[in-house]
Amino acid sequence: PDAESIKNQKQICNSANIVLFCYNPKDIHEMKGEKDHFLERLELLEEKKVFFIATRKNEYDTDAMQKFMLEFFNSPDMGRKSQIYNENNSFFVDLAEEESALQMLNKILDKIN
Repeated sequence: PDAESIKNQKQICNSANIVLFCYNPKDIHEMKGEKDHFLERLELLEEKKVFFIATRKNEYDTDAMQKFMLEFFNSPDMGRKSQIYNENNSFFVDLAEEESALQMLNKILDKIN
C-alpha cells in the first residue's frame, strides 16, 4: 500500500456514510508490517457505518480469526476504534466465490435498510 492509495481511501471514507472496509485478516494476525497500515486506514471510520469484510476466507480458520479480530479491536490501544467492530458488522468471505459474495452483500443491504 502506498501513500496515494491511502489518500484515495481516506477521500472515499470522508465522502461516504457507509464504508465497506476490506482487509486480509491473515496479514493482521501475522503482523507482516500490515498492522500500522490497517490502523491508519481506520482513522476516518469512527463516525461512519462500517462493514468489515475479511477476505480470502479459504486461507484461515474463520472461527479462530473472528475471535482474534474481536480481541484485536478490544485491546487497550484501540481506544474508541474498538466500538466500530463487532460480530454484526464483520463478514468473512472469499470474494472470488460469487455466491458467497452475493450472500454477504444481501446481508449488508438488510442491515442498512
